[in-house]
Amino acid sequence: MAYKYIDRIKQMEELLDEGNQVVAEFYKAYSNYVKYQEKMNVLFDYYVNGNYQEDFKADSEGLIPKDLKRGVLDEDSVYDLIYDNKYIKEELLKKVEEIENE
Repeated sequence: MAYKYIDRIKQMEELLDEGNQVVAEFYKAYSNYVKYQEKMNVLFDYYVNGNYQEDFKADSEGLIPKDLKRGVLDEDSVYDLIYDNKYIKEELLKKVEEIENE
């Protein structure tokens, strides 16, 4: 008869362990995301108001070494990151707030 208590406690213990892991991973990811926003603003400023055009032109004129990683000069890569970041701020964090208010 005690087995039903034992099985239930084991099942709930697994849920507790999994929940602690999921929450810890989410908190770490969220903290990293929040900390990155200042750097994201630097990247956004580079792309919109900064030296992006000058660097892009220098690259197209062959002034930048071909072996230099230059993903930042690909407009789509930067745009996608900016868009995804905006989506997280506007949509996903709203959903987190909704969950917290349930």
